[in-house]
Order: sequence, then structure tokens, then C-alpha cells
Amino acid sequence: MCQTVSYKDQGNAEYKKGNWLKAAGLYTKGIKEDPESAILYSNRSAALLQLKKAAKALEDAEQCISLRPDWDKGHYRKGLALELQGGYNEALQAVEAALKCNPQNEEMAKKARALKRMRDLAKPQSKKDKENQEKNKPVNRSTSIQGKLQGSAQGARVVDELPQLDADTAEFQRECISFAVDAELLEPSVYFLGPPAADVESAMSQVKIKEAFQSPDLLQNCTGFLREYASEKSARAACAVVSLKDIAFPQVWKRQGWPHGEVQGALVQLDTPKERRLWFMPADAMDVSGAVPLSQDFRILEPLFR
Repeated sequence: MCQTVSYKDQGNAEYKKGNWLKAAGLYTKGIKEDPESAILYSNRSAALLQLKKAAKALEDAEQCISLRPDWDKGHYRKGLALELQGGYNEALQAVEAALKCNPQNEEMAKKARALKRMRDLAKPQSKKDKENQEKNKPVNRSTSIQGKLQGSAQGARVVDELPQLDADTAEFQRECISFAVDAELLEPSVYFLGPPAADVESAMSQVKIKEAFQSPDLLQNCTGFLREYASEKSARAACAVVSLKDIAFPQVWKRQGWPHGEVQGALVQLDTPKERRLWFMPADAMDVSGAVPLSQDFRILEPLFR
């Protein structure tokens, strides 16, 4: 039966809506019809990257490269997948290969510069390098989650008082914090951890809440919906990830005691039936270690579990 609209076009439409899982499924159908299409492998790799499925995204990127070695998209997807896996040097090599195919692409050039910084940060340092880095580090530079908490006696007590998360919730927490690293590209969302599945990614679902923080009434209505959703999905945890630029209400950074001045970034709020945790991710953070814990005074959502 002839498709009036190709699977590629259908997949692209779903991708633009943020329905990445559905988009990946449509690209898969397209690949079955045309297994030599480098574009379909590239597109499915992009969708899988959005779903944080790095290994599968890498496989598709490499298949794309084998079909069209001189096309920048395959190499770029490979670089993004390797970055997601933490292989910054290999990721940089792939992005540089993409730039050789398309030297004028500013997005790829920007990514290459960022990967160089991340690679250098990941390199073992000599004692002298460490001393120089500490000497030149800005006063407001982001530090690790644990380190930031332990920076004072009060912070140390907070560490001691935080209950230990189970393995799934801890991994879910880390995944959600990682979404906040690039606040400029962030789409306001609440992620839910559903019943146990084959892996944490499979147990996760996403609800976009772009308009929720535009007024008190919208936020109240959205909170009610999210509570119902959590109940219907038998969620074990929920995590809001929202850039400050997308919040008209409540502007918690204007409250007394906000510790980060005018720094831009994103807020992350984890809720479970037993507790709540909050972080601020500065816009210049390179990875999850940049997340800084916040007190409950700066919450953006009321409890989602009753």
C-alpha cells in the first residue's frame, strides 16, 4: 500500500512536536521500506538522542556514516551520542569530522569548542595544574552537588539528613538533572518515573508544561493535572526541569536569600512520596556536577504526591 505521506515526513512532524518515541517508530518503519536511506538513520539517531538512548543512537549514526561517509549529519549524530556516553575526546573527533564535511556550520563549531573544554576538564591534572585552577577559579563557580552541600556545617547536616534514594530513583534524579545542563535548549517539562521496567529510561515519561508558569491560575491547574497523571501512572517520583527564562510565576529567584544573584540557568525539583529535593543549574555548567542544591524556600511546584 502506497503511503500518501512518507514515514520520514510523518516522523519529522512528530519530532517537531517533541514526540520523539513516536518519531523513532515512524523512522523505523521507513527504514524497513528503504534500508539504504542515510537520512532515515540520521533522523532516528536524532530521536534516540532526545530519548537519551545513546548506544542505539550511536549505532544509527554509524550506519548513516557507512551509507554517506561525506555527509556531516552522520558524524555529528555520532559525536552527540558519544558525548552522551561521556566519551568527550571521541565525540570531539566525530564532530571535527562533521566540520570537515561542512566547515561553515556554526552549531557544529560551537559543539566542538564545548567538547574541547569538557575533554580538558576530564583530563588528569598535575598538582601544579590543580593549584593554578583553584587559584584562578571564580568565586561563584559551580561545584559538585555533594561538595556544595558540605561547604558549611549546615550543608553537612543537610547531607546527613537526606534519606538514601533507591537505585532507580537515584538514576532518575541524575537523568533529570542532566536535562538542565543546556538551559537555552530546555523545554519546560515534568518527568515521571513509573513502575519498574527493563531500565530507568523505559520507565520514564514526559509531560511538557511550557505555559504552566505564566500565571498563578495556570500553575494551580497544571499542578492538579500533574497530580492526577502521577496517580494514573503509578509514578514513584516526578521531577520538574524548567529554565528561569520560562517562569513568569513564581519568580523564586527574587525571594530573600536567593544565593545566585543574576545568574541565568534552570531549576530542578524532584518529588517523591517521601521527600523533595531542589537544585539550581547555572547556564555555564558543563555537566551534572554543576547543580547546586537549594532550600525548600525556592520550590516552583507544590507537592505532586499526597
